[in-house]
Order: sequence, then structure tokens, then C-alpha cells
Amino acid sequence: MSQTPLISFIVTTYNLPKELLQNCLQSIVSLSLTPSEREIIIIDDGSERSLINELGDTRDQCIYIRRANQGLSGARNTGIGMAHGQYLQFVDGDDLLLKQPYEHIIELLRKYAPDMVMFQLTHETKVSEEYVDSKIVSGASYMKNNNLHSSACGYVFRRQSLGELRFTHNIYHEDEEFTPLLLLCINTLITTNAQAYFYRITPHSITRDSNPAKQRKRLDDTRDILFRLMRISDRMPYMDKTSLQRRIAQLSMDYLYNAMVMTRDINYVEDCVRKLRSQGLFLFPRKTTPPSTHGSGDFAITRLGVSYSSIFSGPRKDNHQTHRREYEDTAHWRIQQRTLDIGRRAPGAGTRSSCAVQWRLLEKLSERHRPHTPFLRHMGSAWLHHPFAPASPQVAWL
Repeated sequence: MSQTPLISFIVTTYNLPKELLQNCLQSIVSLSLTPSEREIIIIDDGSERSLINELGDTRDQCIYIRRANQGLSGARNTGIGMAHGQYLQFVDGDDLLLKQPYEHIIELLRKYAPDMVMFQLTHETKVSEEYVDSKIVSGASYMKNNNLHSSACGYVFRRQSLGELRFTHNIYHEDEEFTPLLLLCINTLITTNAQAYFYRITPHSITRDSNPAKQRKRLDDTRDILFRLMRISDRMPYMDKTSLQRRIAQLSMDYLYNAMVMTRDINYVEDCVRKLRSQGLFLFPRKTTPPSTHGSGDFAITRLGVSYSSIFSGPRKDNHQTHRREYEDTAHWRIQQRTLDIGRRAPGAGTRSSCAVQWRLLEKLSERHRPHTPFLRHMGSAWLHHPFAPASPQVAWL
């Protein structure tokens, strides 16, 4: 009887230069896994020409599946159906696994046999080799207490944990739906700061495509994912429901941010808000409470110490700059490839927020919508009454 591989690597490719795919495969075969401990499945999603004869020495170590183009979701689902390994690792064909950090991931799998190990992605090839690992928690617990980087390439997971879960076909941002649902199936999760996956930044990626039609599809697909997750959460046990709803709230903020930045169309954004509210989302109360109540439960109502509507009034520019510097210093914000990274939320407390991101967002909108509009006044006074607004002690409260 042949040995079951420890890891099945599902590598997806579409019209890639052969050098990139060769480098990707070489990063896998150079790991300490023996040939019997690894399975490499290449899914060619309808490339104009096959690269099977140009893979060099790695050709005989791979399973090469060439199929009609159906998109990334379909390609990954095909790989899942072909895989036999105890664990699955998705790899985009133009990316790399970094040897030393990924060896640490393999070590964690061998030592603890968790359902999932979640690691860091990087666009640098030289990374730290000092690793800090978390205690073992459930996927639901992790999602309830931490913000989520949803890339399906950012973790290796037990194949049996999948059950019937698969990627939704013909949508953008499929990972935003797949990853939180997979986490709810994970009983034992280890997270590590090991930067084990190198992702290549390409000018023609989905997130960088400025085509208006594709941008609208990205937004529409994200909204539909939100609605599907919301419907699924209604049928879940309390712990899973709470965890998933927290992720839905984060993704809702990301959706509105991208709607503003991509379209700069106030009518479109207002329509986005109406659609969210029609499904019970975007529930930002207008009423404020003192900061002493901040963090009292998942839906505590908070009020940040800046009047956002003042951005549009013109005077007191010095005061705006003071507040802006304060937020940049204390809100722990950053934007990476137009994706909000809003840090980590401790249990029972506020999260590191995207408030400075929202400040800049409103500032950008003010360039075209200088007059006070009802929507912008609402955004200025109510957006950050959000359950995950920051609880930094350095932030002044009104």
C-alpha cells in the first residue's frame, strides 16, 4: 500500500511564463518532504499552451491537469478532488514557498498534528527565521478574537476538515467566503509569524485592475458573499454565529471602503449602504455613549473624538492636522493593496481600527463632494459608532 502524502500542494496556473511556474515548483520540491510525503497537483486552467513539457526535472514529480478555463475557484476545486494528502496547501503558480519558514510549518504539522497552521504572506524573499507560535485554539475562537487575512494560500489545513465545502464558482474574492467557513470546521489551529509564502505583486492582478466593469463585479461579488455569509450565520450555533458575524462586520467595512475608493460615486455608495441595511448589515447607531461603556459586549456603541463632518467645513485646518497626526500615531492603521488591515482585537475589548483610513477616505471624498450632503454628514457622525471602533487610551473622547 502506498504511503499517504503528508501535504498535497495544489498549484494553479493560467498563461504564466514557464520560468515562474518552474521556480514555484522548485520551491516545493526543495523542501525536506520526501517524494512519498508530498503530492504536487498542477491545475492548468485553460492556458493558451501547455507547459507540461517544459517543467524539467520536476515534471515526473507532478500531476498535471489541463482543463477548460473556469476560473481560480474551479481550478482549486478540481485540485481538491484530485488530492490524497493529509493536508492541503494552495499555491498560485507565480508565487513561492520560502524554504526555512515553511520547514517550520512542516515541523508544527509533525509535532502537533493540528487541523490548520496559519502563517504569514510576504513580498520579500529575505525574512526573519525567528518564529513565535500561538497556543492551539479552535478556528471559531480565533475568528471571534482576531481579524482575518482570508487568502487561501496563507494556511495549510487538514483535508478531512473540508467536508463538502468548496469554492464558489465565477466570483472574485472567493477566499473571503471560503476561509471563514473553513475556519468554523477547524477544531485545532496554530498561528505563527513565520513568513512562509512569497506572493508576487503583478500589475495585472484582479485587485489592481482599473477596468470599471471588473471593479463593479468585484464589489457586487463581495456584497453577495456578505449576504450569503449572513444567511449561513443565522442557522449556526451561538459560538459559530458570533464568530462569523464579527467577520461579516469587518468585511462590510472593507466593502464600503472599496466602493468609495473604486467608484468615487456618492450615489453608488449610498445604494451600497441601502442594500446592506436591507439585509440587516451596516447597523451603526446614531446615538452615542460615554467611553466608559466602550467594549461592553460585541455591540458596544462608541464615539471617536473627531467630528468628521468638520472635514467638509473648511476652517480650522490646523486642528484637522493635529487630529490627523494623532490618529496616524495611535490607530495602528495601514493599507496594503487596498485591503484594510485592522489589526487584532482582544476578547471583550475594541480593535485596532481603520479610523485613520476612514479619515483619509472621507478626505478623498471631500475633494469631489465639498458641500455637506446627508450621506456625508451621516458618515461623519455615525460610521465609527461601529462595534469594532478602537479603544486606544490615547484617543480623546468627546
